[in-house]
Amino acid sequence: MLIYKDWVLTLKLKQHKIKVMIRFAKHYFDSIDGIEIYPIISLVLFFTIFITMLILVFKIPKESIEEISNLPLENDSKNNNHE
Repeated sequence: MLIYKDWVLTLKLKQHKIKVMIRFAKHYFDSIDGIEIYPIISLVLFFTIFITMLILVFKIPKESIEEISNLPLENDSKNNNHE
């Protein structure tokens, strides 16, 4: 029972430390002017890169995908010469 109480006390202490750190960070970020634009910029940047990669993947010809997928299976004398 003592171990459980110690574990609960440790957990409560960690939760308190996290709350204090979040409160400090929130106060610190509230004092910075113009910070509200950064999450918007990062979201737009993420979706731009994601959509670009999605378009590139769909534009790759099927023959190229098949050729690339078979590369690990090919027996190449240069790469498999262990003798």
